[in-house]
Amino acid sequence: RFPLSFATSSVILILVSIFLASAIEAEAKKKVLLYSRTEGFRHYSIPTAIKIIRSLGKNNKPGWQSFATEDASKFEKKGWLEQFDAIVFVSVSGKALSHEGAENMRKYIQKGGGYMGIHEACDALHDYSWYGRLVGGFFDYHPEICHAKLRIEDHSHPSVAHLGSTWEVYDEMYNFLSNPTDVGKKLVLSADDNSYPDPVNSIAYRARLQGSPHPIAWYKEGHQLNHNPHRKLGGGLDPTRAERKAGQAGSGGDGRSFYTALGHTNKIWHQKDFQEHVLGALQWVLESPSLRSNDPTKQVGSKYTGVANNATNNPSDPTTASSSKS
Repeated sequence: RFPLSFATSSVILILVSIFLASAIEAEAKKKVLLYSRTEGFRHYSIPTAIKIIRSLGKNNKPGWQSFATEDASKFEKKGWLEQFDAIVFVSVSGKALSHEGAENMRKYIQKGGGYMGIHEACDALHDYSWYGRLVGGFFDYHPEICHAKLRIEDHSHPSVAHLGSTWEVYDEMYNFLSNPTDVGKKLVLSADDNSYPDPVNSIAYRARLQGSPHPIAWYKEGHQLNHNPHRKLGGGLDPTRAERKAGQAGSGGDGRSFYTALGHTNKIWHQKDFQEHVLGALQWVLESPSLRSNDPTKQVGSKYTGVANNATNNPSDPTTASSSKS
């Protein structure tokens, strides 16, 4: 036996480094944008939510790289959103985007980009009917935070496959201005209205607006922004005359969307059942065949570049990747 030469050892180290780098890059193939700008109510749980979503992407397979920002100007850069497989609105509130930024997001969705809305994401971008159809409905109100029983409506979906027939939570029970199923959303969670107090409006009144069962979480694949002009939706979901005239009413969108009304407190973000709910939902969104990372012929989503998807950890850039910290 002869000792390895310095040159041979160097070659082996280089090959091992390339192998390990390739493995890391393969794990980092998916890219998720976590957007949490608030121009209305701001949830104290937002930092916790971002930390948990980053951790879920880092510690599960299939995983994702998380990029977090509250810089609305990022959305205004032409083509910038197209690198991401999904945009996650983490309790975004109020206007949150400039008109140019909102237009770029609409175009991203129309090209097949993924979307996930969490908690107050339904209380944002009220000026855009297409966003209301994307998220599934705009926020109406909620009673005081409470203990409530949720029913599982579709056990086949990975966001709730880990749950039994019901789920007890301590959270805000959101009510909506319209019925998400009217825009093709499929429910995975509903609230048992008899399991918690709501002194504001009757169950019958709420059902007239948002349907019955009481929607809490839902999903949709394809036709994200479509609207039937012969059917009145209400709740801010119908395109305005100005939107139609400007060609900004929104249509199409082959990708996947998911929304959950849960996520108000830090405590629920630390609960395993809720983390599994978020994990299953986002993994499902990222498996969409409309994404470039799943089909190189598509228009949006991350591409395997061999350089960890050009991720940046520049502290001067408000968008930071989770590959270096969680």
